[in-house]
Amino acid sequence: MGSASVALTFGSTSGTYAITASTGGISRSASLALDEVAPPGTLRLVAVQPFPAGDQAQNEEVHLRNLGPSVVTLAAWQIGMGGGGAWLLDAGDGSVAPGQVAIVKRLGRPVPLLSLGGTLILINPAGETLDTRMYGASTIGQIIQFD
Repeated sequence: MGSASVALTFGSTSGTYAITASTGGISRSASLALDEVAPPGTLRLVAVQPFPAGDQAQNEEVHLRNLGPSVVTLAAWQIGMGGGGAWLLDAGDGSVAPGQVAIVKRLGRPVPLLSLGGTLILINPAGETLDTRMYGASTIGQIIQFD
């Protein structure tokens, strides 16, 4: 008997499922353990620090909250700037547990945040815009919270 595949969509319930395949009078059964996968759109922009004390190229930061039920790995996500350019996140940026906030620092990425105000765009690995936030001018060290 050859291989088979099963497609599950976002929103599928976690658990163990029995799968049976039959061909030519021969049946084979297997069990499939499904862990819930966070659907796209579970991260949100919740704060920004565009004018940190010290080295701006290293210390500018964006705060992301995971609203979903599963850990979200930040690799391949992007934080876009309304005027063009983006921070491409990588494995070094880690992951965000459900209900938690991750602080992503600029760490020398080439696109600076604007201390006079700007627009942030959160883009998932599939290239979809999930959140857009505008912020105003900030003072040194100020963290601007979004609703």
